[in-house]
Amino acid sequence: MSKFKLTSSYKPTGDQPEAIKQLTEGIISGAANEILGTYEVEWLGEKIDLTPGWRRLTMVDAVKEYTGLDFGAITDDAEAVKAAEGIGVELAETADAVFDFAKVLG
Repeated sequence: MSKFKLTSSYKPTGDQPEAIKQLTEGIISGAANEILGTYEVEWLGEKIDLTPGWRRLTMVDAVKEYTGLDFGAITDDAEAVKAAEGIGVELAETADAVFDFAKVLG
């Protein structure tokens, strides 16, 4: 059997992650506005404003802002479990176990 190599001269340009964020925002906001006639929706008793121009922040920044925990400074699973339990987060029994990919993948 002969070997071959598939090549392409295509090189993405621009800021792909930002383009994906804008596309996602547009789909969700547009759907809400088209279906409901408004950008404001209620979910589990909370009002959410889906007007385009969403605030963007990382998960680490969101956790820090809303809980005070800085997961960017946490270095291992045990420390993360201890920090989460410290603010009253209920964790599954396996939360303190390290996930071992070698066991899963054989």
